[in-house]
Amino acid sequence: MYYPTFVKRTIQPLVNAFGKNAPMLVKAGKNLGARPGEIGDASLIIDVFPRVPVHLILWAGDEELTPDLNLLLDANILDYLESEDVTIACEIITWRLVNAIKKA
Repeated sequence: MYYPTFVKRTIQPLVNAFGKNAPMLVKAGKNLGARPGEIGDASLIIDVFPRVPVHLILWAGDEELTPDLNLLLDANILDYLESEDVTIACEIITWRLVNAIKKA
């Protein structure tokens, strides 16, 4: 029920910023201390807290397909955060990544 709001606050801004430039996501992530992932056209692993990783996976768009992005959360995140707090944590990650490319 809350997923459309989650998408609007986290996934959509990332797709808008990085959907046509996957390497820029990796560059922005390195500036924030993220580790590169191995899935999709670009991916990052960001530790929100120790033992609480968030995995961002971007599939870049082309002439036939629109870009898409997923945020994967370890099941243990709900041991540390409530659902709304998970959204806020992901939103903070989102805007730090978006702002990192504005400074580049």
